[in-house]
Amino acid sequence: MIFKQNIFAIILTILFCVCSCEERSLINESTVFRYNEHKNINSLDPIFAKDIANIQAVNQLFNGLVEMDNQLNVVPSIAKSWEVSENGKIYSFKIDTTVKFHPHPKLKKRNVTAYDFEYSFNRLLDPKNASPGKWVLDKVNTFKAKNDSIFEMELKFPFNAFLGILTMKYCSVVPKDIVEYYKEDFRSNPIGTGPFKFKRWEENIKLVLRKNNDYFQKDVYGSQLPYLEAVSVTFLSEKQSEFLQLVKGKVDFISGLDNSYKDEIINSYGELNDDYKNKINMLRGPYLNTEYLAFFMESEKK
Repeated sequence: MIFKQNIFAIILTILFCVCSCEERSLINESTVFRYNEHKNINSLDPIFAKDIANIQAVNQLFNGLVEMDNQLNVVPSIAKSWEVSENGKIYSFKIDTTVKFHPHPKLKKRNVTAYDFEYSFNRLLDPKNASPGKWVLDKVNTFKAKNDSIFEMELKFPFNAFLGILTMKYCSVVPKDIVEYYKEDFRSNPIGTGPFKFKRWEENIKLVLRKNNDYFQKDVYGSQLPYLEAVSVTFLSEKQSEFLQLVKGKVDFISGLDNSYKDEIINSYGELNDDYKNKINMLRGPYLNTEYLAFFMESEKK
């Protein structure tokens, strides 16, 4: 379940972070990453990030206490560090209070505090919200902000996989003032701390996210992330149409291999056919116990 949530984050990490010095010099601020979703997004609110389509978009808008790196190890996110009690039940997270929420006319520009996590987790558990993700806190006895920078969680019993569960997007931090301003419409007016901020959403047609210039994370060279200027998502349900958009250079990435174009793109050895070797990059990996294939167009912007 945790791997399913993070596969797209890993793909975007490849795009954002794992670049050679030469590649980094070729990335410019006008870069837009375009991909297609077959299933429409029904909410950009992290407490409803149940489906892959929702998770992929929400992952670019929000952060939680912790996240997963390329090797699926749990690493700090908004929590700079944490300590676990000797009995394995109490987790004390040190919050990076320099992290900023995305700007919004109704939100006084401010930084994240431990109290924002207390609010966000209470909201996740609120039965009125009927979040499908409230189960992630089933093993938690209590949680509270001790001050602006310390957030403490006490488990009912020791549970080694707890940090992995906290990487799920259900556990993202949200600003109370904006949630209470929009109420149910927060689903289409998301404000978070992620590498991209919300720009425009025409439901079932297009979603546009723009670069967050105040994003708190940097790459391994110390350069500011994200490199990309924007992410653009379309919602074509037909696989063949999606593939044609890839070949025409209208989208940069598709996932999966459909029978409608399987023989055209790969040979019997599972390799790219000659016509596509210099046009498309193919990424393989395990995905839900089946082969996972993703196709990237060779960038013409380089």
